[in-house]
Amino acid sequence: MLPNKIGLSAVGLSAMAAIGTAALPSAVAQSSVKLTPKQAALVGVSIAPPLDRQYDVGTLIVKLRAPNADLAHAMASANMRALSVGAGVRMKNVSAISGGASLVALDSPVPLAEARELAARLSADPSVEYAVPDIVLKPAAPPNDTDFVPRQWNWLAPDATYSGAITVALNAPPLPDRTALAFGGISMVPAWELQAGTNAVVVAIIDTGIINHPELNGSNALTAYQMGGRFLQGHDFVSTAALGLAGNFVENDLPAGGGRDADPTDTGGVTTAAFKNANAVCDDIGPTSNRPFFDTPPSWHGTRSAGIIAATADNNSGIAGITSKAPNIRILPVRAMGRCGGNLSDVADAIRWSAGIAVAGVPANANPAKVISIGAASAPATACPAPLQDAITAAIGEGATVVAATGNNFDLNIGAPANCTGVIAVTAHAINGETTQYANIGPESKAGPNPTISAPSGGIPSSLGTGDPSVDNPTWAGFSIWSTARNAQNQPSVERAHLPLLATNNAAYGMVYSGTSDATAQVAGVAALILAKRPTVTPAQMREILTASARPFPSAGLCAAGNRFSGQCGAGMLDAVRALQATDPPVIVSAPVAVTVGAGQTATFTVEATGVTSYQWTRAGADIAGATSATYTILQVTAADNNVPFAVKMTNVSGTVTSPPAVLTVSAGSSANAPASGGGGALPFWQLLLMSSLLLAARVRVGHREH
Repeated sequence: MLPNKIGLSAVGLSAMAAIGTAALPSAVAQSSVKLTPKQAALVGVSIAPPLDRQYDVGTLIVKLRAPNADLAHAMASANMRALSVGAGVRMKNVSAISGGASLVALDSPVPLAEARELAARLSADPSVEYAVPDIVLKPAAPPNDTDFVPRQWNWLAPDATYSGAITVALNAPPLPDRTALAFGGISMVPAWELQAGTNAVVVAIIDTGIINHPELNGSNALTAYQMGGRFLQGHDFVSTAALGLAGNFVENDLPAGGGRDADPTDTGGVTTAAFKNANAVCDDIGPTSNRPFFDTPPSWHGTRSAGIIAATADNNSGIAGITSKAPNIRILPVRAMGRCGGNLSDVADAIRWSAGIAVAGVPANANPAKVISIGAASAPATACPAPLQDAITAAIGEGATVVAATGNNFDLNIGAPANCTGVIAVTAHAINGETTQYANIGPESKAGPNPTISAPSGGIPSSLGTGDPSVDNPTWAGFSIWSTARNAQNQPSVERAHLPLLATNNAAYGMVYSGTSDATAQVAGVAALILAKRPTVTPAQMREILTASARPFPSAGLCAAGNRFSGQCGAGMLDAVRALQATDPPVIVSAPVAVTVGAGQTATFTVEATGVTSYQWTRAGADIAGATSATYTILQVTAADNNVPFAVKMTNVSGTVTSPPAVLTVSAGSSANAPASGGGGALPFWQLLLMSSLLLAARVRVGHREH
């Protein structure tokens, strides 16, 4: 059982004694704490929306309605002139991109808000299907609370106990390990025991690229990435002068300014405080932060995602990836983001190419992916842009399951591409199953839909403590995720990562991370295992499997049914065992049993089974409307129910199994209704909300963005 406790500091305890429930919102609002939208919703206060730090946009993506029309050749000059007049700004064509759209350059870059206005004017033209700014997408990299993690708690089953270290200052006495249930774990260890898939599956990781690493491609070389083992060649989609920044800054590539090429190496590169302050497009800290602009070291974000999905197992070192015991799952590294992020147009083309769809100017992908993992999100959250939706729809049409991170902005809206139709949108929970402070969740809004599912990541939970009566300590290993990285993670890199960064080992392990992108990689890995067992599973069936097999959130948590964020965190928590069980026909563990009750009393039938994605109860062989859960209850039985058989049909992608019938006997005894069942032991929700509000007011951690 998850403890009903919240770790409160001395400040929080004194605050509880000093103020009442009614005074709490104003007390929080009048404090100097800077709340994010998600935190404000938690404590029940209203805040003004943050002002975006606008960056400049120099290109738009425009698609015409006429079949075969484009803007990328000389014959289209009349179209360009007409569109320029309609938009009230000079434009010129640049190039055709995937999906029949064209990249159009403005005469000079304009702020993002103005670019949106120009796009809106263009979209009003009847000949235009859509026009959107070529916005920036950024890696959903971790918040900056790093530590070394000796174990992968996120692989444990929910009833397993995890014991992790707390980092102390240099020369300080060590603290005893903190122990807690890994309630938010995905049950990967037991899943390996039943995972027997051998079918070939390609997983594309659209991210910052990849480096050589002995846990991944088997190489320790300090050179450009080399395909090896289960890791394929991949491609680099970062365009020349991406994000509108001059020269080779975003690419940080060799040869300088070479643009798209067949080398997906993550080239790293420090983004200095001075540069970020002068270029709003590089402000990856975000508008909700009160932190100054710090130098940003390379994140090796794509390498981290690759390690979570496919690091080598059973080699006596490092870590084990989710697919490490499935020999025919291969990884396709696709670089679509460089320093400061990546353009929408580059990401859209990367999605198409990953799925095996032709992209102009790029060699055909010989290894189309059936799972596409995207560790990036628009920040702040924006509605899914049409070019991105087109690319995702096309990829899904090719049979690819697309998985994306909701973002890490402490927000109640999820970012693109996670909010695009058909995408499996992944948010993050902490070790105890509670939503993390930073993970974007939220109801449907102008920015898009809810998350699909939650998976574990690092970071402090929004509520519920860890089971330790002391304050939550961000340096506890249970608040972090372990994966592969480069030894230069926290050192300034040279400008070209093709040159040696260090004279010694290239590999690093156990770098501490947290973010929805790490959660996304876990969902993508489990999806690959499902396809390795059942290659015919469609993207729609994949969504059904993952959501139907998800474990419920902890009952006292903010995401549980009836609580503050109910319905806003996805269907539940990722569970690898339950998901893989859903690839075999359902197995009945405990069949419904016969019931004898008096007329007017309540009768309940229950089945316990594994691998079920849908239930349907029957009465004498006929379906009962609305009886679609593991339990069916008749509130008041009548004489007509006597000797009637009740059964349940259980279905998943592999078939349907029907339970043996359970006969209802209506006795001639008492007709009094059965007493209502009672309950207790959980904290009242108002008390949980009060405690979590005080915790946030006393200890809000707003510097939790990824960079």
